[in-house]
Amino acid sequence: MAVLREAFEKLAGDPRPTATLTVSELGGEVRVQAFTALDHALYISSLSDEEGKLLPPRERKKLEKLAVRAVIDDDGKKLFTKDDLDMLSRLPAGVLNQIQDKVSKISGFNPDLEADLEDREKN
Repeated sequence: MAVLREAFEKLAGDPRPTATLTVSELGGEVRVQAFTALDHALYISSLSDEEGKLLPPRERKKLEKLAVRAVIDDDGKKLFTKDDLDMLSRLPAGVLNQIQDKVSKISGFNPDLEADLEDREKN
């Protein structure tokens, strides 16, 4: 068990995986970082209200919130803040979908997370 615990600790201390994707609409590359378990939990909770109910689609800003958490600059610092959500909402959806797809892939989570949340809320 000690070896397993050491493996967990090492992985938790390692730098997050990152990836770069070319987004032709932006005329360049976008760098993203993988979500940690905490990022993932905070992202999921940001899609719900205080009572835990899924926000209406127009209020969720799912793709924009994912971009705020995942897009980084060359130094590994987040490029956007929650103050940028409205600006990000005006981007073509395809740009944000490309970011979501890459983050989902390097983070290992379901890109159709919203459908999972809606299914859970129905049950």
